[in-house]
Order: sequence, then structure tokens, then C-alpha cells
Amino acid sequence: MSEKSFFDRLVLCSDHGRVEFLNYLRNLLMIAAILGVAIAMFRLKRMSISEQMFYIVPIILVCLYAFHANLQLLINRCFGYLMEENRQIRLKLKLGNFHAREINKSILKHIWKNRRIEWLEALFAPFFSLGSMLIILTWAALYSDVLFKALK
Repeated sequence: MSEKSFFDRLVLCSDHGRVEFLNYLRNLLMIAAILGVAIAMFRLKRMSISEQMFYIVPIILVCLYAFHANLQLLINRCFGYLMEENRQIRLKLKLGNFHAREINKSILKHIWKNRRIEWLEALFAPFFSLGSMLIILTWAALYSDVLFKALK
């Protein structure tokens, strides 16, 4: 049996991973649109800063929660099998009366030997998505001006 190439082992490059990542980006765009409209709406109403904070903080919190839920959905759908595999290994080793340190050491050995690329991808995916969320938030804040002028 031949060894898979680097790109064949990447989950987000597989058919299933691409679909899930595109769903993630689609949901992220909706979060940015909500924030952009909210910022433009508050600029139109000409409220004081304290009134704006009263209204905008809950919207920002809801958007942050939506971002977190969206990211969790991406990770669970793309990398859930890795967590299930580790859970199975942990259960087998617990039945053998191994100590927690030995269990963790054997799981890390298994990851390093068999699933190194997949776990690195699973670790970097949240950082990549956080960067994309920051870009989207910046975009929403910058283009709320354009929306504000169009609605005026």
C-alpha cells in the first residue's frame, strides 16, 4: 500500500472538507453582513455612545457566539473522527489499568506516528478561521460607511 501524499491527507482538501469549509465561509459572510448593517443602522440613528453600546454590545456578543458555533461545527464535522479515534484508544488503555500519564503518552505516540498532518491541520484551522473572522469584521466596519452613505 502506498503512502498518501501531503495534500491527500489534508482534511480540508478532501471533497467533504471543502464542502464544510465553504459552508463555514458562507455562514461567516452572513455574520459580517449583520455586523455591517448594525453599525450602519446605529450611525443613522445618531444615538449617544452609551445608547449605542446598549444596542451594539448584544449584537456583537450574538455574532461572536455565532462565530464560535460555526467554528465548532466546522471542527466537529471535519475532524470529529480524530477525537473519536483518541477516545477509543483511551477506553482500550483504561481497560488495561494503565495510568493517565501512560495513556496520554501512548495517544501522543499514536498521533505522531499515524495522524501527524491531520492533527496539525486540526490545530491550525481555528487560528486560520480566527484570522478570517478578523478580516471579515474589519471589512464589515469599513464598508458600513458605504452602506451608511447609500442609506442616507
